[in-house]
Amino acid sequence: GITIPYSMFGLNEDDLLKNVRVINGNLILSFPKNKLYNSLITKIPSTLEKVTGRVECTSAQYKIFGADLERIAPGRVVVHK
Repeated sequence: GITIPYSMFGLNEDDLLKNVRVINGNLILSFPKNKLYNSLITKIPSTLEKVTGRVECTSAQYKIFGADLERIAPGRVVVHK
């Protein structure tokens, strides 16, 4: 399949997540093979309680959101360089 970030459609990723409580599956914030597809999210909303799969992010994203990512997916955060 084709992966295209929501931001390429002009959608604000922060707005899309603000009312989400659980993500059933993975939350992919970074794509190591093509940085153009990296998420433009600016915050992890406090309303997001859980990601059932893994979270993938860059080291820069982890520096900003690390505590929140560990809260929503403890032990399942993959950090790409």
